[in-house]
Amino acid sequence: MLSEAEVFFCEDTRVSKRLLHLLSERFQTRFQPDPHFISLHSHNERDRLEQIDAVLFERPCVYLSDAGMPGISDPGTALIRHCQQNRIDYTVLPGANAALVAVVDSGLGEGRFFFEGFLPHKSQARQERLKQLLAHTEPFVLYEAPTRIQMLAGELGTLAPLAQVVFHKELSKQHERRFIGTGASIARQLAEANLKGEWVAVIAPTQKAPEGWLIGALRELNAPKKPLAKILSRLDGQSTAFWYDRLTHKESP
Repeated sequence: MLSEAEVFFCEDTRVSKRLLHLLSERFQTRFQPDPHFISLHSHNERDRLEQIDAVLFERPCVYLSDAGMPGISDPGTALIRHCQQNRIDYTVLPGANAALVAVVDSGLGEGRFFFEGFLPHKSQARQERLKQLLAHTEPFVLYEAPTRIQMLAGELGTLAPLAQVVFHKELSKQHERRFIGTGASIARQLAEANLKGEWVAVIAPTQKAPEGWLIGALRELNAPKKPLAKILSRLDGQSTAFWYDRLTHKESP
C-alpha cells in the first residue's frame, strides 16, 4: 500500500517520511515519485478534511499515525467518518496495537478486558475516573505518558494496593521492558528505570469483597467506623463511603 500511494495523510509528516526512508534504505522498497504529504492530526483533522478537494481521494491515499493503530487513542476516526459521509471507498489494515499485545503479555483477563486509553489530565477528574475503573470486574488497559507513569503506579498503590498490575514500556521495540507486581512495588522499580518511551498498563482490580464474618468482627470493635471503612476500601477498591454505610448499617452487606 505504501509503495502504491501517491498521497500520505500523516499524524506527523516527519515521522512518516523517516519510515519511508528506512523502508527504502533497508528493504529497497520503491515508492511513487514526488508523493504528496498532508499533516492530519488531532488538532487539525476536522478543519483540514473540510478544506480538502474530493478529487484528491481519486488518487491512491494512505493514512499513517506515529505509533500504534490509527483510531485507537490516535487520530484517524475523523478520516473514517469523512470517507463514510462522502462515499469514499476505504479499507483498514490491521497493524501494531499496544493494548492487545499488552493484555496477552500480561497474562491477565483471559481475553476479557476494558480499554480506557489515556486518563484525564486534571487531578480530580483523573482520580474519579481511576476509581470508577477499579470497580470493574475485568482488567482494564491504560496508555500513559512517561512523565506520568510513576504517578500512575503510586495512585494504584494507594487506591488498589492488592490489584495485579503489569506495566509495559516500548512494546515490540528495542528497549521493551515489563514490570509486574502491585502499584507500590512497580513504583519502586520505576524509581531506578529509564522512563522515556511509550507506556501501557494492564490492571486487574481486586474484586473479592471482604467476607461477612470480617464485617461483623469489625463492627464489634470499639473503633471509629471511618478508619475501618478506609481499610476495607483499600482491600477491594470500593469507596470509603460505600463501606462506611455498610459498617453503620445493621444488616450484613
